[in-house]
Amino acid sequence: MDESYHLPQRFNGRWGVCLETYPLGLFQRVVYYRMDGINNKMFILSPRRVLLESGTIMKELQVPPRFWYGDIVVPVNHPDMIGVIVEIVWHFKLECCYYRIKVGNKVRKKRYFDKDLREGFLFMKKNLYSPQFDGLEEAEKLSIMEALAERYGMECKGLRTFSRWGRECVTGLMEKDGKEFVFVPGGTVTLGWEKFETGLDEENQAELDEALKECEYQGSGEEFIREVMAPVREALIPPMLVGRKLEEIGWEPVTMDDPRIQAHPEWLRDFEKHAPSCGSLNIVGYVRFEFVEGEWKVFLYQEITYPQLKEILEKEGYSMPTADEWAYLSGGGCRTLFPWGEGIQEDMHLYYFEEEGDTRPYDMEEPNFFGISIAFDPYKQEVVKAETLTTCGGDGGCALCGGNDAFVGFLSCSPHCKPEEDDDDVLNNDFHFYRPVIRVE
Repeated sequence: MDESYHLPQRFNGRWGVCLETYPLGLFQRVVYYRMDGINNKMFILSPRRVLLESGTIMKELQVPPRFWYGDIVVPVNHPDMIGVIVEIVWHFKLECCYYRIKVGNKVRKKRYFDKDLREGFLFMKKNLYSPQFDGLEEAEKLSIMEALAERYGMECKGLRTFSRWGRECVTGLMEKDGKEFVFVPGGTVTLGWEKFETGLDEENQAELDEALKECEYQGSGEEFIREVMAPVREALIPPMLVGRKLEEIGWEPVTMDDPRIQAHPEWLRDFEKHAPSCGSLNIVGYVRFEFVEGEWKVFLYQEITYPQLKEILEKEGYSMPTADEWAYLSGGGCRTLFPWGEGIQEDMHLYYFEEEGDTRPYDMEEPNFFGISIAFDPYKQEVVKAETLTTCGGDGGCALCGGNDAFVGFLSCSPHCKPEEDDDDVLNNDFHFYRPVIRVE
């Protein structure tokens, strides 16, 4: 049974009172269910997913409840209060539904009838966008975050302040399925890049000039960069609950004694020969060994296609950001080439350019002003939602492998870099990663 509220599609089901599941009396819990005509079984879809045996007696309601489990509502006599429907009850004597709502982390004892509540999401919706969200008091933000957490089956861990590169956001931190999420307010934003706002410093300009010389490019540096950046455009970004970290694709954790591992003694020989000295071994396209927290972890490579990934995420209640949404999450609408400015800063600690013994966190991997770790490694391409396989935030290391310095090597990590489209829908588990998001709709 799923412990979070299940929000069913609003069709292909019925509302009723299960007369055998709950104790009989004047008041009965209302459930949303469907029948399996072939096996004569009944599935409760909401508020909890339950399979009932054949023969269960269900009293069907002729008129569905006005509000559904997980709906955000506002009490008519308390317009400043935001609640979530957590219980729907049928009153046999009055022949109507009443509701109990959760406000913050407490379920209110009061019974609310249809006339006592109004739809709260539209009331709340305007506050899910910047600049309205930014101007809310923290108590108001927390109330909204707790309502969203209840609606989407998440744990609200409170508000957090994220500051980076001269910007700050006070927002909600959530957890679901072992992953951390942050609420990112929506808004209308300018995306894309056309020209420098301030220009490059001497060191970054020298690196760019050297790269242009190597590839015999005839135009200016600004023209070269413009060719690889997306055009300037306006976009309306929806409010989202966004995974804070990239997630791997297609790596199945197994044990060393898994028969599929033992069936390949050549893998084990390579592991014994190479892994202990370097702490990891990746036999490309087959298996990966990693030494983590004092023990060896083993992962089998499972081929997965882009359509399969989208289908898996949809079944789990997630999606991926679109290219425009990704650009917003990465840059927040910055007009410079990177969120912090035009070029790579001299004191930045970057992947593939670290000095021996430097144990500082990687600057670009640290959470940004939304609390998200994004666009920090050119080798890691983030898969986004599109018609065909599309990635942002990296080029698979092509520029770095070509011998370029940090500035050109990390251009693909710019929020404005053109998304990369691929005709092949098979994902590469070594280079492709995804970020789960929930659009607040």
